[in-house]
Amino acid sequence: TYTIYVDQPSPEDESALSLGDAYSDTTTDDSVSLTVDGDGPVFNSASPTGALTTQGGDITVDVSDDLDSVDASSIEVSVSEDGTEVYSTTDASANFVDGTLTLDPGTTTDLPALSEGSSYTVDVTAADTLGNSASTSFSFDYDYTAPTFGDATVAGNALPDTGTLTVATTTPTIVQPISDEEFSVDSESIEVTLSDSDGVIYTYSVGSETADDGVSFSGGELVVEPG
Repeated sequence: TYTIYVDQPSPEDESALSLGDAYSDTTTDDSVSLTVDGDGPVFNSASPTGALTTQGGDITVDVSDDLDSVDASSIEVSVSEDGTEVYSTTDASANFVDGTLTLDPGTTTDLPALSEGSSYTVDVTAADTLGNSASTSFSFDYDYTAPTFGDATVAGNALPDTGTLTVATTTPTIVQPISDEEFSVDSESIEVTLSDSDGVIYTYSVGSETADDGVSFSGGELVVEPG
């Protein structure tokens, strides 16, 4: 029978034990090894984050531990929609396969399908088999519908369904309504191209560092003022 006594000096002492290092007692023919592990699992490749712009999709995150195994039964998950918790489990082992936690909204038990226009936060806690725990959190907005364009006007005139609109000015103001039912329109994503019968005469990006004063987007309206 062997008894191991470990004296943990202060951090300033060079003989202090370090996480991940292995130690052995070889004073006899037999040896006993000790590995120090004070860290919990690590999380990688969380998805989705930022924005989910395709309809449906899984919520996933990789969970691993360099020195020990992840205790699958310790994995706790909480999913909130617009600040309200809609799913919670204290044992996500059934959803943890080959190092990846996978949740399928609308299919995973008690996890409702994602609702377009909502913002989600996912909180995950896991421990290794020694009991060291760690947590992570990630968020995303769910919106798979592109913005819509209203009826444009040129010099205050609505565009006809057929034929050609003639205006009495060479610098007509063009107004194009743009809206999105779920989230605000990203103005920096707007690009404008004007062309005549000879081809493109003007291109513009609202998010460009060299943006012209003649184009603006405010209150759901893109305004182009040539000249």
